[in-house]
Amino acid sequence: MKKNYYIYNNEAISCCVLMSVLKLNEKIDYARFFLILPYLLDNRTVSILNSKKTILFEDLLKEGKAFYNFNNRFISLLPVTINCLVMLSDINFIRLDNQRNIYISLDLKDFPVFENSKRLVEIEKAIPVFLELTKNYSTEYLYKISGVQL
Repeated sequence: MKKNYYIYNNEAISCCVLMSVLKLNEKIDYARFFLILPYLLDNRTVSILNSKKTILFEDLLKEGKAFYNFNNRFISLLPVTINCLVMLSDINFIRLDNQRNIYISLDLKDFPVFENSKRLVEIEKAIPVFLELTKNYSTEYLYKISGVQL
């Protein structure tokens, strides 16, 4: 049975993924924030990230056909990312500044770990690898190489 893309990638799991990224990064610019979900909610990407000891970002993009539809995933997950941004901000889990950065709130050092979700556990294992792969690239370059068309 084919799962509905929105139900499978809803705000609940998305908020957990975004908070897990912010726990490790503490600050991220708005534009880069919108790239997180299309990468980390894709099971193929998570599998590649979790199976490789070392990999370059360009190699991740070339691996199989995992990124032929990245732009579609990006566009599909824009509303989910926006909803998460609003929800996490409204409940003071994150804060936004005028320099277009998103921060984890100071009072949220012990965000819970959700070990009951096998999918989320796998995604959380991939997050440090993803952050390491992308840290030396500009956000503009990540958009370009990922094929995002705005």
